[in-house]
Amino acid sequence: MAELPAVQVLSGRLEAGQSVLFALPGLRAGTQLRFRAEGLDGSLDPLLAVLKPGLDLERARIDYRERYQRLRAGRTEDPAAYAALLDEYVLAQADDSAGGYAADLEFTVPADGDYRLLLSASPLRPGFGGYRLTIAGEEGIAAVSVLAGVWGGDARVQATGLAFTGDEPWRYVELRPVQAGETLQVRLEAVDGAPLPPQLLLLDYGDKPLATASTSTAAPARLTLTHGFRSADPAPRLRVARPDGASGAQYRLLLGIDVAAFGDGPVEPLGRPLLQVPIEVQVGVRMDQITGVDQRGENFGAVASLRMDWTDPALAFNPESCGCRLKTFGGDAFAQYVQQHGALWPEFVVFNQQGNRWAQKRLVVLRPDGSAQYYERFSTTLQAPDFDFRRFPFDTQRFFIRVELIAPEWKFRFVELPDYSGLGRQLGEEEWVTTGFDTRISSETETTGLPVSRFSYGFTAERHLNYYAYRIFLPVLVIIVIAWVTLFLRDYGKRVEVAGGNLLLFIAFNFTISSDLPRLGYLSFLDTLLLSAFVVTGCMFVLAVYMRRLEAGGASAVLQRIDGWVIWLYPLAYVLGIGAIVAFYR
Repeated sequence: MAELPAVQVLSGRLEAGQSVLFALPGLRAGTQLRFRAEGLDGSLDPLLAVLKPGLDLERARIDYRERYQRLRAGRTEDPAAYAALLDEYVLAQADDSAGGYAADLEFTVPADGDYRLLLSASPLRPGFGGYRLTIAGEEGIAAVSVLAGVWGGDARVQATGLAFTGDEPWRYVELRPVQAGETLQVRLEAVDGAPLPPQLLLLDYGDKPLATASTSTAAPARLTLTHGFRSADPAPRLRVARPDGASGAQYRLLLGIDVAAFGDGPVEPLGRPLLQVPIEVQVGVRMDQITGVDQRGENFGAVASLRMDWTDPALAFNPESCGCRLKTFGGDAFAQYVQQHGALWPEFVVFNQQGNRWAQKRLVVLRPDGSAQYYERFSTTLQAPDFDFRRFPFDTQRFFIRVELIAPEWKFRFVELPDYSGLGRQLGEEEWVTTGFDTRISSETETTGLPVSRFSYGFTAERHLNYYAYRIFLPVLVIIVIAWVTLFLRDYGKRVEVAGGNLLLFIAFNFTISSDLPRLGYLSFLDTLLLSAFVVTGCMFVLAVYMRRLEAGGASAVLQRIDGWVIWLYPLAYVLGIGAIVAFYR
């Protein structure tokens, strides 16, 4: 008879919410066993427990989860409460009993029989990652094996919708890690007569094709795929080719792992998720300063703060590895850290940025569960192509900071960061008065050709009107009044001189205004006002010359009649003209 091994070492990986059961067959009463579980990567803080013999796994699982969720909902943080809950289902348990986060459990077999060992994440700090389990027995133990079922079940089913909204040639569907020996089943169904995609391809973590779909004979509007994984795959994914005429077409994607009755009929969702859903990145922008507004160049300078919060399991770490509650990174150190761990982070560009973006401070705080907080305070010049000067200087302008992710939406997706975006109290811009801000999240394809998430922070500003009132409107009004007063002079030669001087003044005003604005293809309110005053002044100049000639010809009676009309028509024409201009630009 072969001698039984005294020590056995097993390794594997636990995903979030997963536990593993190990079979301990043929144990004899009084046998001393020692178990040690260590987390190898990720944020796994392991817990070990020996289940009571004869325990109904399914009923115990449901009962335990309900009571566990009640403890979590009540924000219970007492370790004794969670230990007491688990004690109802186990003979012995251990958590953090090895001087660190590793779990050491010593167990004396109470009676002959088969037992089951549970390995899971600590209920006090749910996590995931690779593990190493060491089992030692003083007299040797029979081979330990992983039971077919886990605490929660191996079989998994998930359904999701799929649509082609842009012009992308295909859509990727990212899957969660798959373990060796698992079988993936895929079913893609057309909805409402949509054309069937020409290809459904399963790719491994290196994008090497593993399997392709085939059309189901039972249901022509369906593609089916089955593949058994001989080795673990950390990042498999599906690629669905875009069919002709698929704009707006809808599909139903059904995925399963080790499902006995997947078939062609309906299958209910089951177990842990299979899809690697997009990571939600909470984003917000605060405008701290406006360093300048270049109306001719249609851009503005800004100092702003950007913050992003997200959680990515691939960035999780065990606090025991560094003896710390969090890790901090400055500058480009975080990007290097992510690259070393083979992960991604929500890299972005400021879509309407001109030139360089100067980061005054860039900081990332990373916590053990993979939650990260990115903060950047920067200054840059931003394009403002939405300027509309038609109502200048009574115009209201919109300014934007558009932050766009580089990775496609199936990797990262922006959502609003609550209570962060806003406007600073002292923006430092004297010409403009900000009246409010808003944010919007949209899906765009113009940068990479793939749908990416864009966060648009916009604020509204109006001009300080005192400058224009004192520097333009009041002088123009004085000029108009002086021109009207000169109509009471009987010296028509002086009228010609005044009218000519007014023409030169309006030309000077026009040059003053044009130096502030770009060369527009339309007239602004102020352009129209000055142009109208220029035309009226030109007409008055022509009239003054004509009346001077009448005076030289001795036509005094005609002059008196013309003067009587002009003195009242001149202000009336301005009032009616200005009223019409205001009504047109409202």
